[in-house]
Amino acid sequence: MIEELSTVMAAMCQGNFSLKIELSLKGQLQQLKQDVNGSIATISAAISEVTHVLSAVSQGKLTDAIAGDYEGVFLELKQDVNTTISKLTEVIEGIQLSAN
Repeated sequence: MIEELSTVMAAMCQGNFSLKIELSLKGQLQQLKQDVNGSIATISAAISEVTHVLSAVSQGKLTDAIAGDYEGVFLELKQDVNTTISKLTEVIEGIQLSAN
């Protein structure tokens, strides 16, 4: 268990969120496994969504937004990214209106 957990955590530190704890466990160790795997899934999903949206913004596409259901710092990140896109859209629309 410790070796597999160490491998999974080391992969996370290197930006690899594809590994999960696969061992068949019971009791508190099963709960730890579920918590670690759940954390990996949440972090991976949040990073993936932010990456997707920021990539779209970098290409001038301001219609994408983060839609996942997050809590804590991930919710703050979601709100900040979505607010930034909204503000950028407002500024660009204002510039376009002023130019016409």
